[in-house]
Amino acid sequence: GVEPDAEAVAKWTRLAAEQGHLESIFQVGEQYFEGDGVSKSRTEAVKWWFEAASREHTGARARIGACYSRGQGVPRDPKEAERWLTLAADQGHTRAQLDLGKLLLSGSEATTDPRRGADWILLAAEGGHPVAQREMGLLYAQGIGVRKQIGLAASWFRKAAEQDDAQGQLALGDAYAWGKGVVKDLVQAHMRMSLSEAAGERLARKHLADAGAQLDRHQLDEARQLAREWRAKHPVAPD
Repeated sequence: GVEPDAEAVAKWTRLAAEQGHLESIFQVGEQYFEGDGVSKSRTEAVKWWFEAASREHTGARARIGACYSRGQGVPRDPKEAERWLTLAADQGHTRAQLDLGKLLLSGSEATTDPRRGADWILLAAEGGHPVAQREMGLLYAQGIGVRKQIGLAASWFRKAAEQDDAQGQLALGDAYAWGKGVVKDLVQAHMRMSLSEAAGERLARKHLADAGAQLDRHQLDEARQLAREWRAKHPVAPD
């Protein structure tokens, strides 16, 4: 069932929204989208976001664009997704910049433009979005929308990893394991892979086992100590 506290928050947010409070209008949409204190309804969420977007709420524009991209609460429409995401991306919304970049790279019925897609993802990455930083690493590693540069790929993986992005940690660990863009270092590889697994990346387990099999006991102890030290400096934020 729904938590009573969540129901109360939803009720007060709805009252503020009905009084015209812009951020509350947006938050009612969030509550419907997640089923937080109300019955989940993507259609109802989008309705509230359209109202907020009509008053130039950047987050609402980003959410509408993402919904058109994925067909959540509205029919899937890449062209509409591009239009709404561009409105939010132009206002500096990093998640919209990332989503727009991925849309332009996706090869869907929307106009595919890998170079422009990479430019938007780069903007989000430079704005500090960890997923965009990891995606930028993948683009440089594969030469999609940008010139292939393994060193830059590893650099972007590191930026994502330093924000504890689980897939970024794994990608950096793999870079160390194979010496791609960094000097090969199996201790660093194991350390990053273990942090990735701890952050919830399922694929890290096999990579970790493969790296661990190549280390002696002293090196394993060193890798584990490095992981503990990193975690102490980067505590997991409470929910």
